[in-house]
Amino acid sequence: MFLAGEVLGCLLLVAQVNVARAQTEAVSAVVGLPDDWTHRHVLFPDSLFPDVGEAVQRDPRYWLQQARRKGEAPVSPAWFREIPLRGDRSKKKRKVDWSVSLGKPVAAGMYPAKFTFNVNAAPSCSDDYVVFALNGAGSSSQANVVGLTNLYTNPGGTGFCLGTGPTFPWAYNVGSGPIRTSPVLSLDGTKVAFVEHKNPPVFHVLTPDLSGNAGCPSATPCNGTDATHPAVPGTRNSALDVKISYGATGDSSSPPWVDYVDDVAYVGADDGKLYKITGVFLGAPTLAGAPWPLTVSTTGKVLTGPVLDSVTNRIFIGDSRGVLRFVRLSASDQCTGPG
Repeated sequence: MFLAGEVLGCLLLVAQVNVARAQTEAVSAVVGLPDDWTHRHVLFPDSLFPDVGEAVQRDPRYWLQQARRKGEAPVSPAWFREIPLRGDRSKKKRKVDWSVSLGKPVAAGMYPAKFTFNVNAAPSCSDDYVVFALNGAGSSSQANVVGLTNLYTNPGGTGFCLGTGPTFPWAYNVGSGPIRTSPVLSLDGTKVAFVEHKNPPVFHVLTPDLSGNAGCPSATPCNGTDATHPAVPGTRNSALDVKISYGATGDSSSPPWVDYVDDVAYVGADDGKLYKITGVFLGAPTLAGAPWPLTVSTTGKVLTGPVLDSVTNRIFIGDSRGVLRFVRLSASDQCTGPG
C-alpha cells in the first residue's frame, strides 16, 4: 500500500503489534461489501516481495478492493471464497434516480457509507443500505445520522425495487452536536462508527435497530420515519449507541479509521492529538490510555483523517498547516526524514 505525499514530520510510538492474527481471522469475517471513506484512501498494487504481499493480504481492505476491481475471486486462500462477489456491471449513462430530503446538509467532504449485503447476488432492496451523517444538531425534529434502504428505485416506479424512492429503516438523533466527518462501517455491516462534533468530541459506535416502526405511534416512531421524525437510540427500540468522549475541543475534519484486524480505531481532534479506541466493533469500545493520545501538531491543530498503512505499520495524518506526518506503530521501524 502506498500513499503519496511529502512527509515533514515523524512521531515515535512504541506499540505492541499483534501479528499473530493470521489471514484467516482477519478476513474471514468479511461477509458483505462495506464501502466508506477509508476504502477510497488506500491502494494495494501488486508486489514481487513476499513479505509485502503477506502483509497486504492480512488487510481485509485488500480483498474488498480485489472484489471491486475484478468482479471475480482471484486465486486465493480458502477463506476468500466467503466473500460474495457480483460480476462487472456494464457502464451506463448516469442520471439522478431519486432525491430525498435529509433536513440538514452534509458537511463538505463527508463521504456516505454504503453496505452491499451480497455482491454475488442480485441487489437487495431490504439489506443493501447507505448511511448519511448530517451536519446539523440532533433534536426531536432532526436526525443527525440516517440509514436508507430500497435504493434501486426511480421516480417512475420502474426500478429494480418497488416504489419511487428510498425508505428510512432508521433515523436517529444521537446528540446535540453535528457530524462533520464521514462514518465507517463494520465488516458485517451491523455497526457504524462516527464522531459527533462537540467540545469534547464524542466517538459513537451505533448498532441500529432494524425492526422498523410497526406498532409505534406516528408521532413517536420507534426507529424514526425520516430525517425530520427521528428516534433516540435505546428509546422505544433496541438500538445501541456506545459513546466515548475524547479530546479537549471538537472534531472538524478527522473521521475515524478502523483497523479491522486489531479492532482498533484511530481518530484525530482539533486539539492536534491522535487518539486510539480499542474494541470498536467486536468488543467494548474503550479509549486507550498512555502513551495515547499522541501530540501530532502544536500549531496546525485541526487534523485530517488518519490513514493506516498495513504494510509499514504507519499512520499518516495531516494538519491544518498542510503538513503530512506519520506515526510509527512498531519499535523496529526506522524513522527517516526531518523530525
